[in-house]
Parts: sequence; structure tokens; C-alpha cells
Amino acid sequence: MNFTRNVEDYLEAIYNITQTQGFAQTKEIANNLRVTPPSVSGMLKKLKRLGLINYQKYSPVTLTPKGEQIAKKIQEEHTTIKCLLELLSVPKNIADQDACTIEHNLHKTTINQLRKFVTFIHSFPSKPKWLECFQKFCKDEKSIDFNSCSCISP
Repeated sequence: MNFTRNVEDYLEAIYNITQTQGFAQTKEIANNLRVTPPSVSGMLKKLKRLGLINYQKYSPVTLTPKGEQIAKKIQEEHTTIKCLLELLSVPKNIADQDACTIEHNLHKTTINQLRKFVTFIHSFPSKPKWLECFQKFCKDEKSIDFNSCSCISP
């Protein structure tokens, strides 16, 4: 089932909050998403109707098994994209913000391929030479002479 970006953002926020304390409060969700508590209350009612959260007014919120499964998947997609952006030398805070935007707009097949790529890069015992070369290029902002670059094999 496909959910709106808004639903996914709420599930991800609730998941992140519950990972540290086991439950989430309306105010914490509002602060996390930079929305008002009344907006959160409206969405919590919707998420409850969808069977994604356990919620009663003025009580802590937890994810149902179905909600947790979806939230974990969203979090994995976010982490994959964030890791890829960090490999590309995007600063961590910007990578995190951009991952929030990108994760809702990519096809699941694309995200799966990105996950494979990130996993592949991280499976090397040391940073691949071409990645070191790229990161150096990003810092120096100089062009690389590919004919003489020892980082890249012909």
C-alpha cells in the first residue's frame, strides 16, 4: 500500500522517537516535524484508522506491528539515501534533510539499487581509491587529469 509523504513522515518521526523511549507524545511529534500539536492530533486519528498506531487522546503513541514494519522500511530508505549523499561529500545535516525529500520521490527499485551500491562501497575493507579521489576532488575543487590520476585505473 502506498502512503502519502505526510503519513510516511509521521510514521518515521514516531518510529525515531519510540526507539529511544518506547512511546511518543503529541508534543514530541509536533516538535520533530515542526508542526502544531492540533495537526499531530488530526494525523494520529488517521494513522489509528489505518491501523498503523495505537493511540488514545492524551495518551502516548506507539506503532502497531504493521506501522512499525512500514516505519522501519521508510527509515532504511532514508538511511540508504543519506549514506549515499554522504559518500558524495554532502555534509551530514544537508544529507539528512535531502534524504527526507528524496526518499518519497524515488521508485522502490531505485532505492533498492542505491542500497546495494552503498552496501557494496561499505563492504570494502578500506575506502576505494576512486572514492578517495572523488572526495579529494570535492575538497580541492580542481579538475582531475584522468590520464595521470593514480586513483583511477584505465
